[in-house]
Amino acid sequence: MKNIIVIFLVLFSFSIEGHAQVDRRSEFVFQGSIPEHKLKFLKQNYKWKEGTQLIVNFKTFKSTCHYNQYRVKNNDWLDEFYRKLSLENVTNIYIPLQEKSAKKLIMSRNDFYEDKDDFFTKTFNLKSGTHCYALMMINEKGSFMLRVGEYLEADISDFLRILEGEQP
Repeated sequence: MKNIIVIFLVLFSFSIEGHAQVDRRSEFVFQGSIPEHKLKFLKQNYKWKEGTQLIVNFKTFKSTCHYNQYRVKNNDWLDEFYRKLSLENVTNIYIPLQEKSAKKLIMSRNDFYEDKDDFFTKTFNLKSGTHCYALMMINEKGSFMLRVGEYLEADISDFLRILEGEQP
């Protein structure tokens, strides 16, 4: 009897994990491409290194988040998150869209940038919805993946795999 219960619990846990993966890949993930003139804008304004994919980590607007994500003034937790991944061939930047709330952070770190000319806000409509964070990855051809909301290591790995497959 115990064996049957254990088997049932194991199968049930796999079904929950599978459902989470399907849910994560649904309405919150977007894919597309960026025109050449906008790619040039990104390379000029965000120190995108040649031969790499660009990872953009967003803190979105206070109005789209159910808590104040700007209360945390440093980014130590996200730095640790990326250290675990040990990524190669990426340029990793951070863009707090509520710039006034993150002015000190933008001034104190060379990987934090303002949303110059509201490029990301206007191009990707990041003001709508209910979310606190977003993740975008762009390859040199301009193909991108965008995850609106909280993201996991699996999102980054998946985006890398998908976008590297589109490189020449």
